[in-house]
Amino acid sequence: MAPTITTIENSFRDILKISTKGLAVRNALGDGVNSIVRADELTKDTIPPLPCLALRWQSGGGSRSQPLRYYPFWYIYDGLPKFWIRINPIIELILVAYFELDIIPYCETDYRLFSGEITDNTLGLRAKYVPFVVSTR
Repeated sequence: MAPTITTIENSFRDILKISTKGLAVRNALGDGVNSIVRADELTKDTIPPLPCLALRWQSGGGSRSQPLRYYPFWYIYDGLPKFWIRINPIIELILVAYFELDIIPYCETDYRLFSGEITDNTLGLRAKYVPFVVSTR
């Protein structure tokens, strides 16, 4: 049976939140799994212990004959004085966790080049993000 947007999103998130493949990532965060949040819930008042991850999810369109594509982004945040010293190694850990192409059943998961250095003035944090593409039929 073809996966739904909900099962794809949950499977993608759970790779870092509960899978053994995400253990190294959780160990590198400020408070393990508690430092993994949804980006739309992240405000200056709700920042978990740093460094932390925030998942942003975008859906893609397409015709019925084309694969469905989803675009999840893992944002890695850390404090201003830390710059990107702790962020850069976390990027590598994320890429290793998602290395297997068939990590989400019935989907192909691929990642793109990670972002440059970002300063999020709204949150008062440094950041980079890793974009992914999850395709299914």
